[in-house]
Amino acid sequence: MTREKILDEALQVLLRAGVRRFRVSELAERLGVVKSAVYHHFPGGKEEVLAALFAREEGRVVAAMEAAVAGPGTCRERLLRLAQAKLAAVATLTELHRVPEGVVSEVAQFCRSRRFEFLQQERQLLERLLREGMERGEVRKLDLPVLAAGVQAALLDLAERAARESGPGVRELTELMVDVLFTGIGGVPCVAC
Repeated sequence: MTREKILDEALQVLLRAGVRRFRVSELAERLGVVKSAVYHHFPGGKEEVLAALFAREEGRVVAAMEAAVAGPGTCRERLLRLAQAKLAAVATLTELHRVPEGVVSEVAQFCRSRRFEFLQQERQLLERLLREGMERGEVRKLDLPVLAAGVQAALLDLAERAARESGPGVRELTELMVDVLFTGIGGVPCVAC
């Protein structure tokens, strides 16, 4: 048994039961081991398992967003790819695990209150992308931290929607968000964008 296997199963338990009802005993039972085997890998118990699980899943989302902006393209194109990568990660998790409505809100609240590091990584990525857009003249020079925070808030709202509903509606909202941003923050409004 590896930490990854434990975290894979912990994800299933978390998405089914939520943070408050997550139990190491249930996790051990699903793994077919005694609780002490889980504690061997995660001496801090539930808190350590959840912290490691969120760090891993957030790392996957950040890696997907990094890959999305690494390619060529305008700031607008790269921001759209970043948003789509984030939403695809959320949508995939939701589809694979069929997260119950109440658990989505609970997990989102847990992420906001406990995962400051993820939000910082995401904001730094957004700031870097927007700074590059400013340097290339694609984005007006604005207060970068405030602009990145606004984009991040919009992405969080879209991610929560993606977790609750799937389909083209979320994709259309993502494209609309990026279009609205660039109509408002682009150097010159672009009718053809």
